[in-house]
Order: sequence, then C-alpha cells, then structure tokens
Amino acid sequence: MSQRLNHLNEIISKLTTGADFYRKAGKQTRSSATAATFREQAQTHDAIAKELSGRVEEAGGEVRTFDAMEKGREFLGRIGAMLDGTDRMLVEALDRCEAAIIDSFAEALDDPDCDRDKAELEAGKAQIEAERHRLNETRERANAPSRARAVPPTPSPGPAPRVPKPTHG
Repeated sequence: MSQRLNHLNEIISKLTTGADFYRKAGKQTRSSATAATFREQAQTHDAIAKELSGRVEEAGGEVRTFDAMEKGREFLGRIGAMLDGTDRMLVEALDRCEAAIIDSFAEALDDPDCDRDKAELEAGKAQIEAERHRLNETRERANAPSRARAVPPTPSPGPAPRVPKPTHG
C-alpha cells in the first residue's frame, strides 16, 4: 500500500473513531446544547471520512475505520466524565482526539505522495480546526460554574435579636 493510502487511512480511522466518540459523548452529556454540538461534530467527521474513503477506494485500497489509540482516548474520557460528573473530561478527551486528527492531516499534507489530495486534505483540516474551535467554546461552558451546581451563600444571621430585660416589679 502506498504512503498516500496509509495517510488517508490514518485520517479516516481517526475521523470515524472520533465521530463515534462524539455520538457517545452526546448521549452522555447532561447539556442539550453540548449534545447538539457533539452530534453536529460527529456528522462533520463522518462527511470528511466518507469523502476521503472514496479516494482510497478509487485507488483500489481497503478503507480502515478503526483507530485503537483514539478508542483508548474515548474510553478514558468517558470513564473520567462519569467519575467527574461533568462534561469537562469528555471535552478534554475530544480535544486530544481533534489534535491527533489535525496532526494526521498535517503529516499527509507534508508528504509529496498526497499532492493529488491536497485540496481535500486542506479543506478537511480546516473543517476539523473549526470544529476544534467550537469544542473550545464547549470547554468554556463546561468549565464555567453552573448555577445548578453552585452552592448558595450561607445567609448572614445578622445582628442578634434584642431580648427585653425582665422587669421585676
């Protein structure tokens, strides 16, 4: 298999594994806004992977759709989120996944074997970078103190009540 197909398959496997992670994270989060963002990001990953898969198939290669390293990141992120009780761990694990995908795009773009795919690779990398920016916005929401989780301040008891002195008489 050519280096070109190796690069494309590496990206495809990270994208499809990442899309699966986004779908599962969308079901795990308690925030409907975050769940909607995750669903959209899964669709973006699937669309890019489908386009690149067509390139691999045209070249007579076999498409690889599973990446063990990214699956491990997913597993750790989802377990961490269950233990933490927040979306913070999910977002951090998804961010590491996005960084790995962007790195794979960059490696492919640096390889002359992938010159014929340059336009698709640049477009895919730009889309994932935009998704990563959205993920950072989600991170800010996840790290912001939640009103539901915030402990209300303890009210001050104020001055002691005045008790009249007993009169003897």
